[in-house]
Amino acid sequence: MRADPRDDFSIFADQEHMFFGLDEPYAMIRAQIEETLRAQVAGTEVAAIRGLGEPLWVSLGRKLEAEPDKVQIGHFAFCFRCALDLGTPRGRERLQACVTFMFRDIDIEGGAQSRYFLDLGEDADKAFDKDILTHRFLEFRGEVS
Repeated sequence: MRADPRDDFSIFADQEHMFFGLDEPYAMIRAQIEETLRAQVAGTEVAAIRGLGEPLWVSLGRKLEAEPDKVQIGHFAFCFRCALDLGTPRGRERLQACVTFMFRDIDIEGGAQSRYFLDLGEDADKAFDKDILTHRFLEFRGEVS
């Protein structure tokens, strides 16, 4: 898994298997953050993303009938804290963030769906919580598409 050389995603070391088949998770994370921030302030560029602390994970799966000792993951989510170094029309800024990604129906061909949250500043501290991650995840999983 390649990351932009400006970013530090070492918080995911030895946990990358938990991305359950995402092709380029670090590129996806960077692109989504930059897209979200540009939608709020035109011209914003992400100079660097630096992961902080341990990420939180949650997943749901089912036992395989043919191989009862194995589990097929159908839904998963992760969130992590990070520092975002930004270039904006106002100059350089550093923001604290909590980034959350959720995926459901990844075990159904063509059925995978996702949701993303970017909590900034004081909201980032509140959002980095296992109970909040679990609540958001179960709510997303239960939505009818």
